[in-house]
Amino acid sequence: MRTPGRDKHTDTDDIEDRAFEFAAAMVRLVREHEAEMPRLLADNLVRSGATIGSHIVQANNGQSRRNFLSQMSSARKLSLEVSYWLKLLFVCQIATKTDLRPFLEVAHDLRVDLTTICAKAKTQLDLEKS
Repeated sequence: MRTPGRDKHTDTDDIEDRAFEFAAAMVRLVREHEAEMPRLLADNLVRSGATIGSHIVQANNGQSRRNFLSQMSSARKLSLEVSYWLKLLFVCQIATKTDLRPFLEVAHDLRVDLTTICAKAKTQLDLEKS
């Protein structure tokens, strides 16, 4: 996973790599807490964590700027969702705040970078329309 405090990048290849690393980290987290984690929580955590990267890959291979924006927006929403599931792990006393902090920070960093990417793509799309 990305080291907290590292310079932020909004390069789509970089964010694709970081999202893939995050997905793998979600799988490892679920495996680590498998015994005490309800199946629904585990499934949703892995699904939302892994699907961020999937949407980014689809965006980078999209057929139009509109498709790119749609897929990146979906990835951004999933970064919010995965934060929800991570916070639920803490509230249900499945993992400690210290254990979850790095995951929450990466989810936040991805969301910030995806927001920037979406804003730039929307600006370019608006410029093309005019």
